[in-house]
Amino acid sequence: MGILTLIVDCIHDNMTTCLVFLLVFLVLWKYFRPSPWRLPPGPRPWPIIGNMNPLKLSTFIGDVEAFELARKYNTPILYQRWFGMNMVTLHSYDLVKEVFTSDKMVDRVRQGIDKWFNRGIIQVSGQRWVEQRRFTLSTLRDFGLGKNKIEKTIQEEITELFENLDNKKGESFEPTSLLTNAISNIICSMIFGHRFDYDDTTFKNMLRMMDENIEIHMPPVFFGTIIPFANWLPGDVCHVKRLEKNLKYMQDEVFGPEFRKHLENHDPNNMNDFMDVFINEIKKREDDNETEHWFTEEQLGWVIEDLFLAGTETSSSTMRWAFLSMLHYPDVQMKVRKEIHDVIGKERLVSMKDRLNLPYTEAVLLEIQRMHIITPYGMPHCNRDDPMEIEGYLLPPQCNVAVNFYSIHYDPDYWDQPEIFNPDRFIGEDGKFKRDEHVMPFSIGKRSCLGEPLARMELFLFFASLLQRYRIALATGQPLPSMERNAGGIIKPNPYNVCFIKDC
Repeated sequence: MGILTLIVDCIHDNMTTCLVFLLVFLVLWKYFRPSPWRLPPGPRPWPIIGNMNPLKLSTFIGDVEAFELARKYNTPILYQRWFGMNMVTLHSYDLVKEVFTSDKMVDRVRQGIDKWFNRGIIQVSGQRWVEQRRFTLSTLRDFGLGKNKIEKTIQEEITELFENLDNKKGESFEPTSLLTNAISNIICSMIFGHRFDYDDTTFKNMLRMMDENIEIHMPPVFFGTIIPFANWLPGDVCHVKRLEKNLKYMQDEVFGPEFRKHLENHDPNNMNDFMDVFINEIKKREDDNETEHWFTEEQLGWVIEDLFLAGTETSSSTMRWAFLSMLHYPDVQMKVRKEIHDVIGKERLVSMKDRLNLPYTEAVLLEIQRMHIITPYGMPHCNRDDPMEIEGYLLPPQCNVAVNFYSIHYDPDYWDQPEIFNPDRFIGEDGKFKRDEHVMPFSIGKRSCLGEPLARMELFLFFASLLQRYRIALATGQPLPSMERNAGGIIKPNPYNVCFIKDC
């Protein structure tokens, strides 16, 4: 008993030292203990922070660094640890195709950020994902996704955009707002059954808050969910309160009023938009007294958030990269415009039937998407409840498996001079456009972007129509804007000014 008493007294007298020792011991034990899994090669993670640099979180993208690590370790599959999160990245096209087309790799990892983002379709799993994706895809197709009906809607929005650009009279301006307004209105037409005027206050606030959520609030909220104790910091360091304020505004001022208006005017025999059909599904389940389903007003709001995220921010960001590229490569712009004028002329609106006759325009768009990757890792997949074997490695359940699209799009073993902007790489010997599956802006497999047909249509019609009507140029004496990437939820160029000079 004397020894035990001595030990207790020693611990009591040196409580702080003992607690520090215990904490250090636990951290080192967790760090050095053998892993029960066969993990892919990668740099050894540090305790707590893993392979992340806390000093570079605000500018972190990481795809180029991961590509270089994969080359260093001579592996198509790389393991890293981002604070407490396992991250496996795939770096070869063949491996991506094999893994992401597998039925075993269609779930999402449960993450703290799921409380605020991608709660409708993008980040959900299981039967809920199957039901909501199938319903959403079927309903959007009924309202013209990838068909002539939505093409007409896009052309009408382009005509509205023409009017706004004509009013600029060729003066230099920052194009983000106008491009986002136009592309967002396509989604509004499909979901709400109407578009918004570009000066509508509610519309402008919604788009501003969506942009803030993705570019300003999403990164710190995400890191706050994976960095130990980050959310315990005083104030709103992780932007949670600001994010929730924006989400509440969109629900109270946009989605809620639209829902109540649609509910009041609901006619099961007259479905005019996505919201009408979703409300019809809600009423069917209420009439049948079903309790286990995901057709609720709350779920509708989440699905709409996902559709705006997938259908607005990505396409408008790609368009900004497209026009920035035309500033950097004026000879390419001139060749695109000549092709459009030779095939269509300067008066008739561009239509989807013109695509086959505009191979160089198609090639330029694909080269822009190859070089300027909007979502460097896409959305990670996982095999949710069971270990997963890939290339002989055994990954734990809930392990993030993502594509490093930079490795695919810039693979020097596949592409000739991948760092050079060269649309001709997508032109065949017969002069026709040749699509290449190694360019994957919409990912691949069952979890690929469900809005891909709409996005392809939007990008082609907006890009070709604007270059048909305007020459893209800089104001006299204005320096060429940088191609530097702006880190955020979606990778965009830094803001730049441009002139749309009408010459037809």
